[in-house]
Order: sequence, then structure tokens, then C-alpha cells
Amino acid sequence: LLGYESTNTLPFTYRDDRTPKITSIEQDQSTGLMHRLPSQRIKINGVGFSSTRSKNNVKFGSHLCDVKSASATSLECDMDLTSEPPMDILLPVSLLVEGKGDALVQIRSDLNYSVVFQHEVSGISPLRGSEQGRTKLTVGGHGLNGHLVEVIIGVSVCETIESTYSQLTCWSPADASGSADIEVQDKGYQLDAQKTETPFTFVYDSTLTPIAKQETILG
Repeated sequence: LLGYESTNTLPFTYRDDRTPKITSIEQDQSTGLMHRLPSQRIKINGVGFSSTRSKNNVKFGSHLCDVKSASATSLECDMDLTSEPPMDILLPVSLLVEGKGDALVQIRSDLNYSVVFQHEVSGISPLRGSEQGRTKLTVGGHGLNGHLVEVIIGVSVCETIESTYSQLTCWSPADASGSADIEVQDKGYQLDAQKTETPFTFVYDSTLTPIAKQETILG
């Protein structure tokens, strides 16, 4: 009634069976290590998830992971690469389930409830150039803007011109060996050295090598 203080209260109960729990993040089976490529789908196991995809808000660090499939005990998500998730650092998982709240992470080790992304190469062009070097290569992918990311052709460094998250350009080194494998490595990793052995080979083509002819002037 007007003028009287209400003494009615509604109890709020914290219940373990209403608390979502994360019990594991599946590792990349191809490496057996916790780091993975940014485009790889991530699987999270646990209990108390929503089977409605949109009701599960998954993040690694501050970066959204878009849920693609969901059940009460597992979620699969793809990282939002437009947010440019960083390479080389631990990104811990968090989960908010609509109608239930934040999930409890039942994983003791920081290494096991986090992911570390490594650079990813999706394409390189051109794949032929002068034996004298200075062919401008463009590397496409993700996480290529680290200052310790290098492109290696054979045993020599491709001199970086500029780099962004999704693209790196560099000058090819001189070589007359015919062809050489291309690798992209990131020397910034603290846990283990990261080197991507790409399926790409650079061909040093003599037909693309300019030859300066010296003219003899007869006097």
C-alpha cells in the first residue's frame, strides 16, 4: 500500500545443476599441440550448454567465436576473423549461456582452457620471378602482421615490404638454383618455433631475368 515499505522478498538460489561447465577444449589433432590456425573450427565440451546456437556466447579473450553447432554437451565455433584475433598469446575461453549465466571453466591449466593461434597462409603469388631477385611476392592469410613473421625462399629471407593481418608483401632474394620451397615462419613464439611449410614453390626463371647488354663503341 502507498506509504508502507514492502517487506516481500524473492529468494535467488545458486544451483550447481543450473551452472554451465566447460570441461575441455579439443586440441588440433594434426599437431597435438594447443595452437591452431585461425580458420580452424574449435570444439568445446562440457555440460549445461544451450542446444540453441544463438543462446551460447563464446569468446576467446575478447574475440567472438561464432557458434556453428550446439548441444547440451558440446559447441563448435569459428573465430570472427574480422576482429583480427592475435597470434602467439594465450586467449582464455569464456561462455555466457542465455538464461543461465556465465559458465564455470573446470580446467585447471591455463594452457588447456586457452588457445594460441599461429599464422596461416592461404596463397602466394607470383610463383615465378627473376634469378636476380626483387620480384614482389604477395602472401595472403591470417596473422601475417607480426614483426617477427618472415617469408623464407629456399634458405634466404624474402625482404618484407609491408604487412597487414591478412597480407604480406616482400622482395624475393636472388638465386639461380632453379626452384626453391617457400616457408613462412614466426620467430615470436615462446612455446615452440612456428614454421609453416607451404605447398608453394618459387621458380627462378631465366626468361624473366632482365639482361643488360653492353654495347661496344668502335672508335
